[in-house]
Amino acid sequence: MKKTNAAIKAVGFLFFIALLTYLAVYIVQALDNPFTTTLAVSYTVRESAELYGIVVRDEEILKSAYESVLVTAENGKMVSKGQELASVFASGEELRRAVRKSELEAEIASLEARQNTEASSSDKLRREADISKRIIDMKSAVYSKRIYDIEERARELKALVFTGEYGPESLQSKLDELKTELEELGGGGEKSSAKVSAPSSGLFCLYVDGWEDLKIRDVKSITASGLARLLGETRTAPENSIGKLIYGTKWYYAALMSRDDCDSLNQGDRVNMLLGGYDAKKLRMTVESKSRSEDGKCAVIFSCDRAMTDVMNLRMQEAELVFSEYTGLRVPKKSVHVDENGKACVYVQTALQAEKKYIDIAYELGDFYVVGEPKAKSADGKEPGDALREGDQVIVSSKELYNGKVVD
Repeated sequence: MKKTNAAIKAVGFLFFIALLTYLAVYIVQALDNPFTTTLAVSYTVRESAELYGIVVRDEEILKSAYESVLVTAENGKMVSKGQELASVFASGEELRRAVRKSELEAEIASLEARQNTEASSSDKLRREADISKRIIDMKSAVYSKRIYDIEERARELKALVFTGEYGPESLQSKLDELKTELEELGGGGEKSSAKVSAPSSGLFCLYVDGWEDLKIRDVKSITASGLARLLGETRTAPENSIGKLIYGTKWYYAALMSRDDCDSLNQGDRVNMLLGGYDAKKLRMTVESKSRSEDGKCAVIFSCDRAMTDVMNLRMQEAELVFSEYTGLRVPKKSVHVDENGKACVYVQTALQAEKKYIDIAYELGDFYVVGEPKAKSADGKEPGDALREGDQVIVSSKELYNGKVVD
């Protein structure tokens, strides 16, 4: 029995030594020949200038001497001269009744539309898509600080969400309840005592900030010091304002720029602008004028004849003037090689082999390059179709790489 135990212990010890030897060899080889990869990802590099300025439009504040006013015009819509914009009520109670009636009518219309539509799976999917869109619209309104748009999007979202909660029976019950409340409110006989009409045709906007008296003509020839003083001011909306009218189709952005950035611009240039509160794509704007330099700063006036409704609530804004933009693939510097023909390349893992991909280095960013597709055929006849693609597994480190080498 003792001999058998001794033999087992000896065999176990030999197996343990063999395992340690294998692990040691594996670790040494791994350290000597490390193999790591990373994904080639899309990356955009911009050469741009940071600006701060003010959005200017030709605007007129609409005022009412009455306290109980219900705005009936739609925010962000064109109105014609003489069109009704708001109704005036004799008391705050009558105003509250009118507002509630408007809310009830909108909810009843939404429920009746829901009742007339079969609750099929496609309808549910459509409602879910509508809800998602309203949520995105509301996020946009919050990001841009468009207060009145937030309220409008919230009402739309509420109607969509709550109409999906009811089955056929509960839907009818809810409709009856709302109609009863509407009938009771209708008996009050509240009627507006006056109307507020549009003095001219224009774009109606609910948001008023006190800057409406600043006209386009006031900034076209403004100096850098004058614009700096203007940007330092604080204004508030008049208490009796109910909205404003925006005239014309062109709006302006007066911004302070460094002299060096300003020197690259000329009157009439068309430029790309990323406006802080405008969450869409780049705006195409025109350089209207630029002032003389003062303390290394210039006042530059840009104009745009698009997106008036989208920017109608914007005033003091940061912006990014994009001089140039390049979108390529970001790869680590360690992964870039130069072949015997002097061409830059990387190796990617395709199946279990290393495949050479030619690149053009466009930008250097710390430990990375932003690279693109070679403009010309390489020395070994590689076509542009053989270039690096987004999602390729780029080999960052491996010993003695060459095209076709087996890697794992």
